[in-house]
Amino acid sequence: MWAAAAVALTLLALMPLIGDMPQAALGAIIIVTAARLVDLAALRRLWRIRRADFALAAVTALGVLGVLAFGVLQGIAVGVIVSLLEVLRRAVMPYTAVLGRTGEEHAYRDVANYRDAETLPGLVVYRFDAPLFFANADVLRTELRRLMTVGEPPVRQIVLDAEAVYDMDTTGVETLHRVVDDCDQAGVRLALARARTPVRNLMRDTGLDQRVQFFHRVADAVAAYRADHPGLQPAPQPARPHRRSPLDRLRALLARRRSGV
Repeated sequence: MWAAAAVALTLLALMPLIGDMPQAALGAIIIVTAARLVDLAALRRLWRIRRADFALAAVTALGVLGVLAFGVLQGIAVGVIVSLLEVLRRAVMPYTAVLGRTGEEHAYRDVANYRDAETLPGLVVYRFDAPLFFANADVLRTELRRLMTVGEPPVRQIVLDAEAVYDMDTTGVETLHRVVDDCDQAGVRLALARARTPVRNLMRDTGLDQRVQFFHRVADAVAAYRADHPGLQPAPQPARPHRRSPLDRLRALLARRRSGV
């Protein structure tokens, strides 16, 4: 994105100098330069490694090649706009996971990727991989409400792994208060693990620290749950562990907003 912006500024600064250049020569320079910007080998590599990055690169490449029809600045603008939209998408629909304990004592990983990860009956360890703010706060609440609804046996406690929540705005705090309300209505306790200091300070200023438990590690929260419920054995993995596509999550959000809940 910075490279595209630099090219745009360079073009604006040099336009007066190349204004008298013959159009045919200028067109040839643009065509050759644009063609070299498209790296087919890199596109093939992105296709194998990460399809989302391939789609972003492909659209940007088409924008660059679009200079032949629309102009240089318009082609570069396509790449910049698509990049910004992708950043927004990742922030609004972040990666989330239900975690289970793997072979290492304190290692908790996504149960969708680690089929041997152990979970405990009635306990959900949930990770939210993004700062919590107005654009994605409803995602957190919707996901946790769903997990409390479909939990079998019924959910007794949720541990929110907040290590990736490195920032939070007032909407995020208000949403967490609503999550606590949802948990109270369902008879579920909410605990936070690995919360960062700035986030803890904001929770303290808004009184949220009086409504939830805090633990330094996920393992500590799980150990406390075991102590409260002695004799628990690891639960078998469900046939289809927690994982929903961005489209399914968007539909759930829209449905909840229409219902006004």
